[in-house]
Amino acid sequence: MQIAWRHIETFHALSALRLYLKVMEEQMPKIQAMEVQKVLAECPPGADEEDWQLTSSEAGHLERMFEEDLVPTMRYSFVVFLHTAFETRLRVFCRIQQKEQNIQIGLSDLQGSPIAQAKKFLTKLVGLNVGKYGEWDDLCVFQDVRDCIVHCYGYMNPERHGKLMKRLSTMKDAEITRENRLAVSPEFCKRHLSVIQKFFKRLYAAEHDLLNRDGPQATETKARTKT
Repeated sequence: MQIAWRHIETFHALSALRLYLKVMEEQMPKIQAMEVQKVLAECPPGADEEDWQLTSSEAGHLERMFEEDLVPTMRYSFVVFLHTAFETRLRVFCRIQQKEQNIQIGLSDLQGSPIAQAKKFLTKLVGLNVGKYGEWDDLCVFQDVRDCIVHCYGYMNPERHGKLMKRLSTMKDAEITRENRLAVSPEFCKRHLSVIQKFFKRLYAAEHDLLNRDGPQATETKARTKT
């Protein structure tokens, strides 16, 4: 029996990322509490009311920093991490198809974003219409979210991000703050982990069906040169 190592690697990577998210979400509140307690402990016994108010103010500022900056940044980093893992595994899949099917055109020859290139490649050259997969629309939104984080640190401009803002307004696990900044919840991250996992299960199953349909010799004779 031949082991499909790339399939195993993909699902192990997603499993590791799910655990990573769980650990991050569990540890950040503990770290926040420890840091706040450290500030409060700096107020000496018998301190007067003014010193105590200053210490309390510093502790409150620290809590707001966690809630408004550090925790959102932690989730931003996970979104970027997850999208990078998704994009990497998708491009690996495309490169393998290019090699196995002797396709002369590669991803870099196609226009668009990395996942748009992959969609064109798989649909036009491999025969896997991933754009019709139920998960594809969510994956495109996920890329838009990732791009907003990377290029704008989550701050949204209605002119630039109008379509994304409209889509986010229908979601329960993401929102736009009063400062027009994107806020993603742990549920948002978990949902996209599940979407990516479902997508790859569907993609690998379609690959298996394609190979069985074409036969073992069909892939050896494919040599496409045009989109």
